Amino acid sequence: MSAVSIELRDGIAWVRIDNPPVNALGQAVRAGLRDVAAEIDGDENVQAVVLHSAGAMFVAGADIQELGMPPLDPSLPDVIAAIEGSRVPWVAAINGHALGGGLELAMACHARIAHKAARLGLPEVTLGTIPGAGGTVRLPRLVPMPVAIGMVTGGKPIEPSAALQAGLIDAIAQSDLLIEAEALAHGLTAGRPPTTLEKPLRALDGVDWPSLKREIIAKARGASAPGEASRRCAKVPNCHPTKLSGANANASCVCRYPRKRPLSDMPSAPSGKPAGACAESRRSRPTWRVWV
Repeated sequence: MSAVSIELRDGIAWVRIDNPPVNALGQAVRAGLRDVAAEIDGDENVQAVVLHSAGAMFVAGADIQELGMPPLDPSLPDVIAAIEGSRVPWVAAINGHALGGGLELAMACHARIAHKAARLGLPEVTLGTIPGAGGTVRLPRLVPMPVAIGMVTGGKPIEPSAALQAGLIDAIAQSDLLIEAEALAHGLTAGRPPTTLEKPLRALDGVDWPSLKREIIAKARGASAPGEASRRCAKVPNCHPTKLSGANANASCVCRYPRKRPLSDMPSAPSGKPAGACAESRRSRPTWRVWV
């Protein structure tokens, strides 16, 4: 059975991920999503897409069997760019845990609805890594910057009620997730809403950067990943909007950072002036490239 399948009903393309046990984003899933995204963009009968998963998980992150291996095409950033740039809206129907790359995948969709038992998070910092498929760029465009920084530096998943309140999801399913996801998709067929990258940053002025720096350093206990994740969020306001599109937003794949590294160079505050291209787009670290 294919790891990704597609079915067209009444103008809605149902894209289903089925990669047990946790629907990890292995090469077969990434290739399948890339192929169906291309198929959908070439089919004028498709008006919207519902992305859903088999089993109890939405997508629980990377395929651990690929860790330490040479990167396999397509990369998750390329898949996410294809979905976000689709000519039709995609709706993520989040039935269970959407973690790491799973949440980054959902954030690339144009709307999100979650089951009440779902959990959403970017737990990479607990593994000594940082989100590597645009998570630090997209998250503060969906939720207020303080919430985004808390999620990427703490790594703790949040419940749907908190996600809805913050703006990470658009709805919580009250009865049948897929039926309600279909209704949401039909409501978007009149015109694709803005992509996540086209949205402005939220509550940027509400961040007390010096206090935040001290808090992160205290909680990190010498680990470098939380500070690096916060640096990525802090750099987002300095990125020129035209540079935050497609593969550029995902150019820096997540790297393995040493768990003990000084955080004293964390920026005190963003300058607020476009820098032409963000460091996340210009520079990548050539150590481990993994997608979580």
